[in-house]
Amino acid sequence: MRFKQPNVETIEEALAAEGVDAPYGDWIKKVITNLNTIIEKSPRNYRNYGPYWYRVKRLLIANGFDYEDDFEGGIIAPSIPDHAALASAIMMSASNAANATFSNTHQLDDGEGGLFSYVLEDAELEVKILECAVIST
Repeated sequence: MRFKQPNVETIEEALAAEGVDAPYGDWIKKVITNLNTIIEKSPRNYRNYGPYWYRVKRLLIANGFDYEDDFEGGIIAPSIPDHAALASAIMMSASNAANATFSNTHQLDDGEGGLFSYVLEDAELEVKILECAVIST
């Protein structure tokens, strides 16, 4: 399965336009802390990050947040820098959140003019979603 990877140069230009410049460590820490709060409040939000979720999850763990280190299903190339993957995750999440469906199925660009379905299912977060549903009933 091929996935059109994010364009790092374009992302860095967009970040610079927002006042975020290299090195990106402080920005990553701030964003990851905010994302952790969002996920803790409503675990189903993880679905909005689509194929970027597993990179986000790695960054959460690297920044001291308590998540299991299962990354099966990640398709973001290791060569994509963390700041570019994180910015792409935020853009995808904003787009998906506008629909408010919290779907784990995403139609992705294959980089060759076609689309394919990507299904995101992180067992750890799916259990948390069910636990929240039980608590709220």
